Amino acid sequence: ILLAFIVAGATLSPASHAQVLEGAVIVNVPFAFQNGSQHFTAGLYTIRMESQNTLIIRGESTSGFAIPGFDKDSHPSETTKVVFRRYGDQYFLREVWVEGETSHTYCLPSKAEQLEIAANRTAPTGVVVAALETSR
Repeated sequence: ILLAFIVAGATLSPASHAQVLEGAVIVNVPFAFQNGSQHFTAGLYTIRMESQNTLIIRGESTSGFAIPGFDKDSHPSETTKVVFRRYGDQYFLREVWVEGETSHTYCLPSKAEQLEIAANRTAPTGVVVAALETSR
């Protein structure tokens, strides 16, 4: 699945990647969260596209990466925000939206999140954290 996702992402033009997340999004996340097998503590994070197929998540004490997907939207985003999916007390990075853009970046569910979905312990809740700033 990961290989198929990488190949699918590689077919997108560089211009479409630049439109999705140009520059960096800075966000103060008030809770610990996960992305893939990576665990991040609560804190200030900078999220940026490092290359066409790599989303870098850099914090004060923890850094990691994600292989992003991209979705086109019918209307430009009204705000810059980072969306997490919450299952009980666990949070998973899901989407990054940039004000004025007609596309957004998303992360596929990790194995840990898929286990939460399969266990159906609790219904997921979307948690939106507004970005502090966007640098271009």
